[in-house]
Amino acid sequence: TKTRPEFARRIAGIDPGQPYRASLLRSAYARLSASGVFTEVEFPVVRVAPDGQGVDVELVVEEPQRSHTFTSALGYAEAEGEQDRQISGLVDLRLNNIGGTLRNVAVLWSNDGRDRVETRVDYRDRFFLGRRLALGVRLHQVGLDTVYTWQSLGVEVERPVGALSVSFGLNGDRNVFSVGDLRRSWRVRASTGLGVHRGGTRGNSLAALVRGTVARKRRIARDGPDETLSQYIAEVETDAVVSLRPVLHLRNAMAYRGLESNEDIVPLSERFYIGGARTLRGYCLLYTSDA
Repeated sequence: TKTRPEFARRIAGIDPGQPYRASLLRSAYARLSASGVFTEVEFPVVRVAPDGQGVDVELVVEEPQRSHTFTSALGYAEAEGEQDRQISGLVDLRLNNIGGTLRNVAVLWSNDGRDRVETRVDYRDRFFLGRRLALGVRLHQVGLDTVYTWQSLGVEVERPVGALSVSFGLNGDRNVFSVGDLRRSWRVRASTGLGVHRGGTRGNSLAALVRGTVARKRRIARDGPDETLSQYIAEVETDAVVSLRPVLHLRNAMAYRGLESNEDIVPLSERFYIGGARTLRGYCLLYTSDA
C-alpha cells in the first residue's frame, strides 16, 4: 500500500519472463527480508500458470503501518555561578520510503547543554537512476564551544549481493581550530564495507556492518611547516530489534570504532564521541507504531 510495486520487484530481482530457477526464488526472498522495508516476508509460492506455459510466483510482504518518525527532547538548567544558562536538546526526524520510492531523508540536531552541538542531514536513494545501486549523501557538522568546528561532506554507494551489501564511500573533512598550535586541517577518507540485514517476523530484525577506512590528512600549523599523514579506521556495528507486542519493542545497538594515526595526539574532533554531557542520563521512548 506504500511501496510502489515496481520498486518491490526490483528489490526481489525477478522480472516477468525469466526462466524458473529455485535459486532465483531463494535469492528474492533473501533480498526482500534483508531490505529493511518490510516487517514480514513470506517464502515465495509457486503455481502453474493458467495457460500452462510457465509458473506464477507470489511473494507476500507486509509493510509497517508508519514509515516516518519524529523524536524531540528539550532540557534547561539554571546557571551556576558565572556560567550561562544551559539548554540541551535533541531533534531527530526520519522520513522513510518517501512516496513509496524507497528514498529516505534524516535530520538530526543535538545539543548536550554544555559545549557540544551536532547537526546531521542524510539522504539515501535505494535505486539511484533506476538501478540496483543505493546512493547516500551526508552533511555533518560538530562544534565544540570555542575549541573547534568540524565539517564533513560524504558520498556512499552500496550494491546488494543477495542478503549482503557491499559499500564504497568517499568523505571530505574540514577542521578549524580556535585554540592550539594548529590552524586547520583537511582530510580525505576512502572506505569500503560489508553489511547484512536480516528481517524477521513482526518487526524483528538484525543488522551488522564491518567497514575499513584509509585517510590522508593535511595539517596546517599557525607557525611552522604543513604536515601530511595517514590514518586507518576500523568500524563494527550491530543493531537488533525484538518486538514483544504491537506497541512494545526492544532495541540494542553496539558499535566499535578504532583509529590508528602516526600523529602524536589525535584532535578531539576526530575522536569517537560516545557520551552525553558530563553526566549519565537515560531516556525511555515509547512508540505506537509497528515499524
